[in-house]
Amino acid sequence: MAPRAQPRWKGSIAPGRSCLDLRRSVLPRSFDYGFATGLMVKDVRLAVEEMRSLGLSMEVAEAVGRLWETIIREQGADSDFTEAIKPIEKQAGVIVGGAKGGVVAK
Repeated sequence: MAPRAQPRWKGSIAPGRSCLDLRRSVLPRSFDYGFATGLMVKDVRLAVEEMRSLGLSMEVAEAVGRLWETIIREQGADSDFTEAIKPIEKQAGVIVGGAKGGVVAK
């Protein structure tokens, strides 16, 4: 059997670790990754501001910024950033993971 191709990021800890931790934090709905929504929003604001100052395309960055502003407004700055899924679930009418995962009755 031929060896499987390894992901290009294999040497990096972040992508694999993030994926595993998000599975631990979002799917079981524990929302305990350990990074505050307020810190994520601060970082996103700084990135959007920097992109704007460089004259870069802003459509996607502004959409991401609006999403994080909604998250901080609805979940609070002290919430875990993995709770970002909640406003998306609400808008889509679904619940991701957990024992009650699936479509939410309207």
